[in-house]
Amino acid sequence: MTDTHHVDTEMNVDSTPTVLLDEPVLGEAEYLIGLSMEGLQGDQYRREIRFKEVPITRFVDDDPPCEVFVQEIDDMLRRVGNIITHMDLGFANADALTQYSEDYPDRGMVAWSNNSSTKFRFLGGILDRLRSTKFHFVIMGHHGTLMDIIEKFVNGLEIQYSRGGHVDREAFENRESLFVSIIGTGTGFDSVDPAIPPAHLIFAMDSTVQCHDPKMKALRNHLRGPKDSIPVITPIVTNSVEHVERCIAPSVQGLLREKLIVRFMTELRQLAGRVDVSTKADHAVNFIVPSIESDLDHHEAWPLPRINSIKDDVQFDESMVSALSVSSSVPVGTLSPSAGQKRHLDVEVEEPTKRTRITPQPETDTINPNDITRISDSVPGATHTQVLSSNSNVDGNLRAYRKDAKLRKELEQTKGRVKEFEEAFELCQTEKEGLRHSVLHFKREAEELRKYKTNADNRIEAQNGTIKNLQKERDTLKEQLEDARRQLASSAVPEVVEREQLRRERDEALAKLEREQRLREAGGRESDFFRSQYQDASSQTTKLSKRVETLTQQVRELEQLKKGERDRARQLSLSNATEAYKEEIERLTVQLQERTASLQLRNDELKAIRGRQGVGTRAGSVPRSPRVSGAPGSRGGSPAPSGLGGHGRLGALRNINA
Repeated sequence: MTDTHHVDTEMNVDSTPTVLLDEPVLGEAEYLIGLSMEGLQGDQYRREIRFKEVPITRFVDDDPPCEVFVQEIDDMLRRVGNIITHMDLGFANADALTQYSEDYPDRGMVAWSNNSSTKFRFLGGILDRLRSTKFHFVIMGHHGTLMDIIEKFVNGLEIQYSRGGHVDREAFENRESLFVSIIGTGTGFDSVDPAIPPAHLIFAMDSTVQCHDPKMKALRNHLRGPKDSIPVITPIVTNSVEHVERCIAPSVQGLLREKLIVRFMTELRQLAGRVDVSTKADHAVNFIVPSIESDLDHHEAWPLPRINSIKDDVQFDESMVSALSVSSSVPVGTLSPSAGQKRHLDVEVEEPTKRTRITPQPETDTINPNDITRISDSVPGATHTQVLSSNSNVDGNLRAYRKDAKLRKELEQTKGRVKEFEEAFELCQTEKEGLRHSVLHFKREAEELRKYKTNADNRIEAQNGTIKNLQKERDTLKEQLEDARRQLASSAVPEVVEREQLRRERDEALAKLEREQRLREAGGRESDFFRSQYQDASSQTTKLSKRVETLTQQVRELEQLKKGERDRARQLSLSNATEAYKEEIERLTVQLQERTASLQLRNDELKAIRGRQGVGTRAGSVPRSPRVSGAPGSRGGSPAPSGLGGHGRLGALRNINA
C-alpha cells in the first residue's frame, strides 16, 4: 500500500469531473484477472477490517486524524494487502501458519499456498498447465518474504527458475520446458539487470508492481526484446482494497484518497472476493491458458472477462468529495440522504453546537453566589453575562441534565443493541448470500438438465419417427415381394412356374436348415453348459473328497489322541488309588504296631501285678472268723472271703481287666 496520507494535498473538485471511474485503471498491455477469495483467506480479510472498526471511524471522522490512528490504518492496509497475496505474509517467520513435511517442505508449501491464496492457486494452475512449453515467465512482487514464498512455490512445482536475474544463458537456451524468473520490486529495483533474457509474460503478484513506474517501463522494454510489447497479467481480488485503489481517479491524492480507500474498503468487506463461477481460480486458468498457448503475440485480442468498477456497489455521490475535502470532522456516515448515504449508527442524533453544557449543582436550599453555573456560549441566545440567579432555574437545569444523562444512557444501550442487530444481520446476510449462490447454482443445473432432457426427447422422437418410416417401408417391400411371387406362381409359362416352385422349395429347405442349425447351436450351447456344470461339479466333488479325506484323517488322529488320553487318565487314576491304598496300609500298619506295643505293655503290667500278689488258699494258721448270726448250718451270716470282696484279689483282677 502506497503511503499517501503524509501529503496533505487536497483535490480540486471543480477540476475533476469524477472520483469513481467506470473501469479500473490499467497500464499499457496490462490485463486484470478477477478472482474470488474463499475460506480462511476471505474470513481473515473481513476479520481484520472488523477488528479495526474504531480506528477506521476515527480516521474518517477526525480532521486531521490523530497520528496514532493514521499509523493503525497504515498497518491495517498493509496487513489486508498481505492477506490478499498470501496468508504467510506479515509474519516474522514465513512458515508461521504452515506445517510442512520434513521430507518435502516445498511440496507442502505448494499445497498450503493453493489452499490459502487464490492468487497462488491461479499462478500454480498456469505454471502447471504450461510446464512443457519453452516459455519464459517473469513473476514480480515486493522484495523480501514474498520472494521467498514464490521461490519455494516454484521449486515445489519442480519448474526451472532463477531469482534476481542470475541466469545460466547456455542452460536457458538449451532448456526443454518452462523457465521462470523471480524479480522483486522496491529495494534493489533501481536498474535493469542485462543478464535477464527476454520474456513472454509478466505476472504481477501485488500492488507494488506499477506499470506506469519508469523503472517498470525500463524493465519491460528490456524483457520484450524484439516484440512490440510484453503483456502483464495482474490477478486481483474483486471488491477488495486493491480493486478499490484502481477504481479511484488518479487525480485524487493525499489524505482524501486514503480516506476514500478506507471508506469503500470497509463498505465492501462483505462483497470482497465474492464467489462466482467466473472468479474461481480454476475457471480463470482454464479461460486464459488457451489464449497464452495459441495467441501470445496478439495479447490485445485475448477474450478476457471484463472487471467492473465498484461504482455500482457503493453508496457514493460526487457531493461527498467536497464534504470530505473541506472538513473531515463531519463523519462520512452523517451525510444527508440526498448524498445517497444513510446516517451512521454511531453518530449522535443532535449536533454538538446545539447542546447545552450545564454543570450539575448541589441540591441545597441556599445558593452560594460564587457557585452559580453559567450557560455555555454554544446555547443560542445566551451571553457571557447571563447568570442563573434562582433556585428554580438551577433545579430545572439539574432535571434537564439528569434527563439528558438518562437519555444518553438509553442511547448507549440502544447503540449496543443496534450493534448486536448489525452483527446478526451480517451473519444472516452472509448465509443468505451463500444460499442465493446455491439456489442460482441449482437453478443453472436444473436449466441445463431441462435443456438436456428436451434435447434427448427430441432425439428420441426423431429416432422413433425414423424407425416407424423404416418399418412402413419394410412392410411395403414385403407386400410388393408377395405380389411378385404370386404373379410368378400364376404365370402361364410352365418354366416360370417350375422355377418359382423350386425357389419355394429351396426357401423352405433353407428355412428348415436354418432351424436345424439353430437347434443344433442351441443343443451345442446346452451341451457346453452341462459340460461346464459337470466340470464344475467334478472339480467341486474332488475338492470335497479331499476335504473329506482331510477331515477323516483329523478324526482318526483325534480318536487316537482320545484313546491315549483315556488310557493315560485310567493309569493315572489307578496310580492315585494305589498310592492311596499304600498310604492307608502304612497308616494301619503303624496303628497295629502301636496297638501291639500297647497290649504288650498291658500284659507286662498284668504279669508284674500277679507276681507281687499271687492267688492261693488260706493256711491253717489263719484263724477262722466267728459267726455273727444266722441259722444253723447256714453261712449267710459269715463274712465274705477276703479274696472275694470288693477290695480283695478279685477286685484287683476285675480292675486290671477293666
